[in-house]
Amino acid sequence: RGEVLLRDLQSNTTTLVSVDLAGNPIVNGNAEKCRITPDARYIAFSSSSTEHTTVPDNNGGGNDVFIRDMQSGTTSLVSHNLANTSAGNSFSTLQAISADGRFVVFQSFASDLTNLPDSNNAVDLFALDTRTSRMIPVSVNDFGTSSPTLGSGNAAVNNDGTKIVFESDAGNIAVGDFNGTTDVFLRNNVVPRNNALFDFDGDGKSDLSTFRPSTGGWY
Repeated sequence: RGEVLLRDLQSNTTTLVSVDLAGNPIVNGNAEKCRITPDARYIAFSSSSTEHTTVPDNNGGGNDVFIRDMQSGTTSLVSHNLANTSAGNSFSTLQAISADGRFVVFQSFASDLTNLPDSNNAVDLFALDTRTSRMIPVSVNDFGTSSPTLGSGNAAVNNDGTKIVFESDAGNIAVGDFNGTTDVFLRNNVVPRNNALFDFDGDGKSDLSTFRPSTGGWY
């Protein structure tokens, strides 16, 4: 059975990461494709097991994405639906995690992760802000109003989660893309800074902000 393990080369100890709710090895499903933060506190991984959290899984046995806090010993579902009441309605696969563990980027075939229309019948990219539980659509069309025409993947994120780079075959993500082949795109992610919610100018105070449903973001 596939498992995710953490090896400490200084203490020569190995810790099981992909555990069930009681901290024991999972009995059903497989865990794989992990990413770790530089301080080794947060580890994100993909898994088909239903034993990591109490959140219902309705994707038919496909992979979901989880994040494990090695300090608190808790595992949280990343690839949840818009209401955060269950896993998405189809499979998801881990792509990347920001250095502080706040943003987890993943690829998903699910259509119920955000309120953005998804009609491309392909995998799209999303980022979960684990601090606010806000699900951010990453691969969107050039108007920010729906998923692009084709799938996206191979994503990476910078240290603070403000930039996400990815590749896609879609021709309607950026204006002027007429080459009909795979391209690489950079997505700017608006991130509230410090501890104040929606602090866009960095002064430590909340700023007047507006939610844009078409993109699922605050501005």
